[in-house]
Amino acid sequence: MSLEPFDAKTVTPGEPITADAWNTLVNGISVLNEFIRNSQSASLRVTLVNTNIRLETLRVTARRDSDGWLAEAIAPVNGDGQFVFAALPQGAFTVRAEAPGFKPATANITIPTEPAAPPLSLTMQQDGAFMPNLIGKKLEGALKELSDVGITVGRLLDVVGRDLPPANPAAEYLNQPVLMQLPDPDVAVPPAGKVQLVVAAALQVEESVEIPPLTGLTLTEARKALEAIGLKLGKVETRQAKATTILTDSRGG
Repeated sequence: MSLEPFDAKTVTPGEPITADAWNTLVNGISVLNEFIRNSQSASLRVTLVNTNIRLETLRVTARRDSDGWLAEAIAPVNGDGQFVFAALPQGAFTVRAEAPGFKPATANITIPTEPAAPPLSLTMQQDGAFMPNLIGKKLEGALKELSDVGITVGRLLDVVGRDLPPANPAAEYLNQPVLMQLPDPDVAVPPAGKVQLVVAAALQVEESVEIPPLTGLTLTEARKALEAIGLKLGKVETRQAKATTILTDSRGG
């Protein structure tokens, strides 16, 4: 509200005042009173009781109930943890604090005419969990850590792109380190949210047997030696010129 220019007019003693002049006087006093009332303001300090909230993620606002006028508090700058409204006009307000990973906290207050309103304290309830840092940890421990804080793994991959069952990965993966995670550490995960992990690929060792020395054995002796370790002799090629027998081995037939 702003004051309009006022045309001052004086009268002499005994001069009658018309109704229009009287109404102008009354309206002027009313406008001046409203202007002064609206110009009055008070500071307000808001403190969050929670100690596990990163203050840089917090936003504290005050919305006037009568017309929705909104003000945002100044974030703490001197380490005292207080959010400050420098000047709130008189009236009823709803103060609201919100931060990722927490349910908003609100309070209804009335700003008085005094220079400073009583300090206000708010408590926020955690909503969901915060993603821990799992990089380098073994998958078995990482899954337990997520389960302990109520976070569900929506997708689990190894580094070569194989999808693994998040609830029951194969035993050979449990000791593999976590290489990637989504989201990053300290990011809020809502109750219905799911995260993703990438682990190192588990080495798959192929079964093998050691071939015994066959040099100097006859074909029959070589065949028996191979069959003794579960192998069968494959194609046999004999070269007459050098009297050399070439054996090709194959497993299982």
